[in-house]
Amino acid sequence: MASSLRGRVSELERQLQANTRQHQEALRQMEAAHAQRTRQLEADLQQLLSLNEELREHYAAQVHELQDQLLAEMRSHMDAVRQADAAAQAQRQQLLAELAQITESLNDQLADVRRQEAERTEVGRSMAERLEGEARTQELVVRGLPHAFFRPGQLAVFAEHLESVRTLMQTGMYDAAAAAADASLAELEILEVTVREDQREWEALFAEYRAMATCLRSTMDDFEREAVQTPLGAFRLSDEERDYWSRGQYAAVRAEVDQAWAMVEGVERAGSVGAFLSEGTAAKGTQLVRQITGLHHVSERMSAAMACIRSECSFSYGRMQLADIAEEVLMGQGYHVVRSEFRDGEPIDCYDLELTINGIDKATVTFVPCRTDGIVTRNACLVSLDMRTMVNDDYAARVAQGIVERLQGDEAFIGIEVTWVEEGEQARVAVERRHKAKPDPAALARKLERRYQ
Repeated sequence: MASSLRGRVSELERQLQANTRQHQEALRQMEAAHAQRTRQLEADLQQLLSLNEELREHYAAQVHELQDQLLAEMRSHMDAVRQADAAAQAQRQQLLAELAQITESLNDQLADVRRQEAERTEVGRSMAERLEGEARTQELVVRGLPHAFFRPGQLAVFAEHLESVRTLMQTGMYDAAAAAADASLAELEILEVTVREDQREWEALFAEYRAMATCLRSTMDDFEREAVQTPLGAFRLSDEERDYWSRGQYAAVRAEVDQAWAMVEGVERAGSVGAFLSEGTAAKGTQLVRQITGLHHVSERMSAAMACIRSECSFSYGRMQLADIAEEVLMGQGYHVVRSEFRDGEPIDCYDLELTINGIDKATVTFVPCRTDGIVTRNACLVSLDMRTMVNDDYAARVAQGIVERLQGDEAFIGIEVTWVEEGEQARVAVERRHKAKPDPAALARKLERRYQ
């Protein structure tokens, strides 16, 4: 519409110019014709006026007539000019009126365009502001999530994209600002979904971790409150005693359990998993999986350490009890106790009961811990002799056999292997070593772990 009006304006301008040229040409032609007639009349008049006075009088009427014709020509020319000017002016007025009408229409259209542009600009600004506001709100939502833990650096990049929206709006580029805000909003929404999914997966792993850590902690706390059952009664153990019976393994496991529990306490102190993750000290997903696997191994080592403590402590008191019973039985047969004690003062080792009849010949009853997979499973009894006064093998055999039979005859020795080591001290040491091995909870832990391999 505006283009067609502008075309009409150009056409009218050409018509006005053409009208002006035509009018000027008409005036020029009228002026030329008037000038020619006037010159002719003036020439005729001058010719008559140049005659002598007698002739001038004779032609006086013609002179007056020529003068009247000149005046009439002048008046006629002026009237024609006025009429031509009036006609040209009327045509120009018609064209100018049409131009004015077209100009008014163009102005109306321009005002309408400006109004539409203003409305479009306002819509663009409103949309850009709305989308920027939504993106800012979304940014706050993401900032409330542990985004730095799962997706480090991403929020900073997206926040920088969002800042470009403000710059575009300040320069009036509202459509571009709205597009940038919409893109930033989409980025932040995707980041929120991604972080929430990462957190959900981490929480699922942590639930397993927490359950295992809680179970381990509870089991160890219960064990430490437990009174270990022995043949001589139930006893509450100190930390030092648990460490002794487990050969240091229990303290090491306890430290690992405490370390595992520290992450559970960290979540509780933070108030939520999200707040804890935002601190940035938690294990990543793959690390958490390895830690869960590690807790399974800790569980086996814990079970092995507690089994070791219970068995070593119980069988140690059992060796002491057997030694007391053996002492009572053999003293009734005329033996006298020379020595009754744990080897090197170590309750976890053999218990030696040394006796004599004549003060010279000696019999040693040794209660040996027999271990399988590093854990004591039973006690064995070894009898050895050190005969100084009698070197007769048959006599020594009778003495040893008598001790073995008397011990086996007591109900306390039911199920206890009683063996005479007749080959001498070196053989006794070898038999002892074969029976007792060394306490090693780690060996039992390795056996337990093989169940899951």
